[in-house]
Amino acid sequence: TRFSSQNASEMLEIGKTGNNKIYIGNLTTNTSPKDLADAFSKKLPDVAIRDCWVSPPPSGFAFLLLDHRHNVIRACHELDGTDLCGRSVRVRPAYKNTAIKVIDIPADCGNRMLSKAFSIFGDVERAIVATDEKGNSLGWGMVEFARKNSIQRAISECSEKPFLIGREPVPVRVEVPIQEDLDVGMSDSEMLRHRLNPDNQQLVEARFVRDGPSPMESLEYNLALAWKEMADR
Repeated sequence: TRFSSQNASEMLEIGKTGNNKIYIGNLTTNTSPKDLADAFSKKLPDVAIRDCWVSPPPSGFAFLLLDHRHNVIRACHELDGTDLCGRSVRVRPAYKNTAIKVIDIPADCGNRMLSKAFSIFGDVERAIVATDEKGNSLGWGMVEFARKNSIQRAISECSEKPFLIGREPVPVRVEVPIQEDLDVGMSDSEMLRHRLNPDNQQLVEARFVRDGPSPMESLEYNLALAWKEMADR
């Protein structure tokens, strides 16, 4: 799936992060920083590269630090799926070191719900639920916070007791991620297209804003607690 202009609008709507870095995947293993910077500059000559880091073989990915945030979205839109250094590359906004990976996300959870749920730990700049090529949730995603201390709060909370999103009594798990090759995830329009539960946004607001995470008096919480105890054995 190419990073389209609709994807770019969704990304900006999800969160306007100050991160000016992009991730480029599917590079040849012999690509050097100079090769990549030169190829990039030929495609986007008016975009300044502040730094370029290429992973050692055989990883085949790189990070570019650009001059402005709006050029990150532009680079993703114009270069994703194009030939760069002899390969069709994947270009995505890079996560900062304030991100966590969320696992066991329910199928009816989209980007906005994920962002709302984890906002109790701090300001969320970006939240993305990973999807397949047909737009179906893969059950995991990424949450990028504005501040580093929110990471530890989220990890501690989700490790110590069940943290529920939506109606399913299966708690999510969190971990510190490596860079994931993500699109913009499950948007509200994707949720409607898949006929997912439209009331879950209100449920999340009620659960996480009014009562806090996983109300201990709820049936879902007790089921999730039993699930977590079995998973931890």
